Amino acid sequence: MTDTPNELAGESDTLSVEEQAFFNSGGEAAPVAETPPAATASEETTTDLDAVDDDAAGDGSERDEQGRFKPKKKGNETVPHSVFHAEREEHKRTKQEVQEIKQQAAILNDRWNTMLQAMQAQQPPPQTVEQADPEPDPNVDIFAHQQWMARARARDAQRLAGLEHRLAEEANQRATAEKTAALEKAVWGHWERSAQDFAKEAPDFGKAAEYLSKARDGQLASLSTVQPQFADKNARNRQIETELFGIIIGAHQRGISPARAVYDLAKGYGYAGPAPAPAPADSPTDRIAALANAQDRSKTVAQAPGKSGGDELTPEQLLSMSDGEFSAWSAANAHKFRQMLGG
Repeated sequence: MTDTPNELAGESDTLSVEEQAFFNSGGEAAPVAETPPAATASEETTTDLDAVDDDAAGDGSERDEQGRFKPKKKGNETVPHSVFHAEREEHKRTKQEVQEIKQQAAILNDRWNTMLQAMQAQQPPPQTVEQADPEPDPNVDIFAHQQWMARARARDAQRLAGLEHRLAEEANQRATAEKTAALEKAVWGHWERSAQDFAKEAPDFGKAAEYLSKARDGQLASLSTVQPQFADKNARNRQIETELFGIIIGAHQRGISPARAVYDLAKGYGYAGPAPAPAPADSPTDRIAALANAQDRSKTVAQAPGKSGGDELTPEQLLSMSDGEFSAWSAANAHKFRQMLGG
């Protein structure tokens, strides 16, 4: 039995909107299957939180009067398995993203280098003057060839002038270097002769020059805090040598001995000169002779310890005494001893 439209219309209250449209269009509009509404973010969050709460509740946690979980006691804290699993998955994703970024950076760097090499390979080498101005065929254009010949001669003349200029500069540099070397040789030769001559007059000249050099080196070393180049010993030596070179030239221009100028400068820096030579000690022979002369001049009879009053003390007996006996006798007979020495 075939259903009539009225019968179908009577059943429309049991059909959905899409099904009704399908029947009304004669089957041209296909019915769309109903899909359940998607869960909202709040619902998903609530579901997740419920799952977490269920996990947390499964570990024996207690709730308060308001339904919230009570804080766990220290020593019994545990992490729900779902939270731990989510954290581990997040760590894996982050690590994978970092690895992908590194790979992309390496690829970009390789491609960039490839592009640079390709660009450099495409750049043509600079053209020479001859390539930029090729020689025309005189059989084709004799006038153009003559103009090119004039330009070529001008270029050759310019190159020749540049070469001559460079040769002249090199010659001047060599002449200057030779002149400077000859001047330095003459200056240091004059210094050596002056030092040798002045050393005859002042034998301590070498010590004075060494004193001055050490004093100046100490000053330059102290300046290294504001002039760091003087922290290097070689730099200080070069500076001292330069200053000495100037002293030699200045002294020579004024007719002064450079060695004497350096000696006086060393005194200005505190050099006190040679130490006085110690007085030579009397030898035993000198002491015997002095005592013999004193005994000849003196008529006083000296007495030695343990001798009778009439015994005469000879210089030999006095010299044969020990240090203790001589000190005791001279203290007891100071007046007589002075008379023996002619005092």
